[in-house]
Amino acid sequence: MSVGGNSPVSKVSVTGTGIGGLTVTGTVQSLPGIVYEYFSLVPARYTTITAATITFSVPAAWLEEHGLSAEDIVLYHHNGAAWTALPTTAGATENGQVTFTATSPGFSLFAICGVEQAGAVITPTAATTTSRAVAEPTAEQTTAVLPQPAPEFPLPMIALVTGAVLVLAGAGYLIRRWWMRRQNPALFRNYD
Repeated sequence: MSVGGNSPVSKVSVTGTGIGGLTVTGTVQSLPGIVYEYFSLVPARYTTITAATITFSVPAAWLEEHGLSAEDIVLYHHNGAAWTALPTTAGATENGQVTFTATSPGFSLFAICGVEQAGAVITPTAATTTSRAVAEPTAEQTTAVLPQPAPEFPLPMIALVTGAVLVLAGAGYLIRRWWMRRQNPALFRNYD
């Protein structure tokens, strides 16, 4: 499944059953630490997601700017009532991006946060989502080109052209014969 746009989520692996949609509210509690980005993953066809492995990236410059290490990044999942920290694993650093992987029990609103390991307790308050990424399988729709029927054999036109050629050939023969008789009348005289 690919995720488009300018989202830090690069890959989503999904296991699920059922068909339908998922509604996510826009107002949620704030999180401990510094939020890099909020995003929402909405299933396109499945209502029951049994597992989702989410791979995302955070710029190394953002981590340095906020005094965080790769181990301080946690992906939070909003379960409808509260935020739940998901087990997040730091991966490789490539092209200035640190890649992370987290396993979620389903889709909803997510937040990528930088939480210092010795962080202080912060009282949650209401916040509004800042961005939204929707992971949906993209189906390529192709339209079959209908075969056009072969043009009919124009029999009447060919018959008309053939008839005209025969009439012209016959007329040419008769005119030639008339011209030869006129030029050499002695050749065509009957003996008296």
